[in-house]
Amino acid sequence: MNNDFSNWMRRSDRLRLSRLASALAMGALASAVLSGCANDFAGEEMRLGEEDKIRVLGMVIEPPEAAPGEAVEVTLHWYDPRPASTRIDWTVALEYDAGNYGVDPVERHYVDLSGSEVPNSTADEGDGFYSQSFSFLVPDSVLVWSPAVATLMQADEVADYASELAKWAEPTPAGWNGFFAALDAAYLDSLDDESASLIRSLADLFAAQIRFHARLEHGSTVDAARALTVRYSSALGSENVNENTQVSSLFLVGIPHDDVVWSERDEYEGEMEWTPIALDDEVHARVSVALQESWTYYLVCDGLTQTYRSPYFTGEVLEELMRYRWFRFRAADPTSDQPFFVTDDGNDADVYDLDEAVRIEPSTGERYRICVVLRDERPEWLRYQATPGQRVVLTDIDFEPR
Repeated sequence: MNNDFSNWMRRSDRLRLSRLASALAMGALASAVLSGCANDFAGEEMRLGEEDKIRVLGMVIEPPEAAPGEAVEVTLHWYDPRPASTRIDWTVALEYDAGNYGVDPVERHYVDLSGSEVPNSTADEGDGFYSQSFSFLVPDSVLVWSPAVATLMQADEVADYASELAKWAEPTPAGWNGFFAALDAAYLDSLDDESASLIRSLADLFAAQIRFHARLEHGSTVDAARALTVRYSSALGSENVNENTQVSSLFLVGIPHDDVVWSERDEYEGEMEWTPIALDDEVHARVSVALQESWTYYLVCDGLTQTYRSPYFTGEVLEELMRYRWFRFRAADPTSDQPFFVTDDGNDADVYDLDEAVRIEPSTGERYRICVVLRDERPEWLRYQATPGQRVVLTDIDFEPR
């Protein structure tokens, strides 16, 4: 990179880039808010095994964002009562854009990933739980093809900046892609802080998604899909790079009183028993606890959130939102519809009743497999192709008689 570029970044034209980032972000505020529910979970409690159906638990992409030319690991987690008759086919759409408000998606340029050129490995985790993984190299030209990038480049705010950037790059997705591809984090670190920050800010906005699809067939069809954010942020050392969330802690909490509401737990602080299931992302595969009569039990999960900067002109530091999705499998009687996750009133809980602390009513002398899926969200970045980080946690709990 020549000195002309560095000198240009130090002139007053830097203000134009700052205005660009602000205008693009503020112009998308409404759509960011409305599209925040685009990936909501189904409105039912997942009692695995109650019905003879496949249940997808989650698809994790590690990492959840990558630069062109970087590799990711894609893993599907699912429950399958009849695995011998199940077939899984994978595809990826290299051109994907959810569209404004998430209601007008564009998806094309499909690539079949089920052939021998994309080997995958399947793990049997017992009780009908499985996972399948494969590696994928993000094509160098994703940001050239993407309809999302083409839309960004047509914005009025981009035109002013593109005329200046045209000294070093054509005002096209291909030109910008080549510009960012030629940079690296070490070079940006050699610039003054303001120049480096502005380049990284624009790289955060110059983003697209590709979308992986898994189709599971065994009499009926179950489709699972997950998007991957593609941008140069990781290659350029941006502080806004998203990582998959980790489970900071997962506890089984026993309170020696009937019908204790979690919000009132402080009254029993010295009496509660905390059984660790996971700490610092290290998960115990199996734990045992003596089930006490007239006690109230909760599963309490805490995801490890990241901080990030808002795309709006204030650039304030924010903390991710964390969402939790819970499943249970009753080993002794999988088809039972006996409530396990319950509300404060003791009624069968709906998925929307379940957050980081869920009340449970297990049966004595039985083993339950618990799955919790943690997902972090950055609502302000949804318009700019951000995808959540995710973590799937499995553990067995033996509720032994006293």
